[in-house]
Amino acid sequence: LHRQLVDGQCRSDELLELSMSDSQELSCGRSLHTVELEIQEAFLRFMAAILKGYRSFLRPITQAPSEKATDASSLFDLQGFLKSRDRSHQK
Repeated sequence: LHRQLVDGQCRSDELLELSMSDSQELSCGRSLHTVELEIQEAFLRFMAAILKGYRSFLRPITQAPSEKATDASSLFDLQGFLKSRDRSHQK
């Protein structure tokens, strides 16, 4: 989808002129609903790729439930997770 938009198959000004009707077609022959589904699919693949391997950074609950014991920082090694990500994708 991104490549098609960049290449000009569907211009951004055409996308902006669309109404909220799912039956309306873009000039490139695709419906708005199809484009929305492709965007959702791309977002889902992105989130799955970002969160891959997160389970190995979960920390076990070692104390009786309390505010500190159930705090996100006590249950997930955020710094370790971030350091494990590919360096080319970090700022």
